[in-house]
Amino acid sequence: MPKSPPESIPNGLGILPSVSPEKDWVNLLVTFQYIDNSLTKDLESIMLDVINKIDGIAKGEGVNVVYKYMDYAHWKQDVFGGYGADAIQDMQKVAMDYDPLGMFQHQVIGGFKVF
Repeated sequence: MPKSPPESIPNGLGILPSVSPEKDWVNLLVTFQYIDNSLTKDLESIMLDVINKIDGIAKGEGVNVVYKYMDYAHWKQDVFGGYGADAIQDMQKVAMDYDPLGMFQHQVIGGFKVF
């Protein structure tokens, strides 16, 4: 997990300078391989169920963190939700400034979108 940046450096990930993700957070990657494509829908459902159960346990223990590590997040998880409203607005402003037609929002397949 990334270290928290000092307060003097803008932080687009929404990680507060007062926390220590590199010491206190757990990053879990669950993956599987299979050959039969007909299993995709069922396996995705199982994966989301596992994710939701893990999140539920973390919430019950009072240790849930809203931040989701984008590289390992499931495409249905809200990776930007943990960044905070200010960071999301900043990303949206940059997107509007440099991609006013929304090509990366609409024409690029996959990935997490800021709109």
